[in-house]
Amino acid sequence: MAICLDLADAGLRTKGDADAVRRLLINLMHNALWHTEEGSVTLRAALVREDDAAMIELEVRYGARHRA
Repeated sequence: MAICLDLADAGLRTKGDADAVRRLLINLMHNALWHTEEGSVTLRAALVREDDAAMIELEVRYGARHRA
């Protein structure tokens, strides 16, 4: 199994609850790994800007059909 981490905007600094974000990321990866017997797991995080706001978009892909 391959595991890929794609952080398009590494170095991004945000305000918020770091522990909650950490728990969310761990939970997403845990669930993807739990449901993947073969193939790969990819977690992608990207900064999305809209007008005066910015969001972090997370995407998890997993399984035999997905290739990192």
